[in-house]
Amino acid sequence: MIVTVFHVLRIFLATAFGWFLCRRFGLLPSLVTGLLCSTLTSICGYWLLIQTAVNEVSWKNFVGGWLIPWGYTIAPNSLATIATISTLVWSALIGLGALVSLKTEQAVSDGPAFPTTPITSVLLLTSWVIYGAALSFLIDQFSRT
Repeated sequence: MIVTVFHVLRIFLATAFGWFLCRRFGLLPSLVTGLLCSTLTSICGYWLLIQTAVNEVSWKNFVGGWLIPWGYTIAPNSLATIATISTLVWSALIGLGALVSLKTEQAVSDGPAFPTTPITSVLLLTSWVIYGAALSFLIDQFSRT
């Protein structure tokens, strides 16, 4: 369950980063910056994991695993392939956040479809939290089987 929560947190942070970049700098600069950041993140994770000896557990393993979390199921024995897949996934998530930012910008310019109140905002946030927790639980259950 904790691993699933960490994956959901990583997905959220990467898409939020792309959303922020696109809001602040525009689409093309945000995509280029996201690609550079994801590449540097994967290179740093690869470098940290290559520096550790086999069967050695240290802070480098923990940080390297956070930096390149994607690709272990596809190529479990090839660290270079894992780093490449992580670069692609990080870039896709940042790009997704940038595209969502463009869509939300268009939706905000059209105006809200219904009047918003603080109660509806709290209810909406609560429903998202419940939905995210349920989705994390289901993903964890499917990963165990």
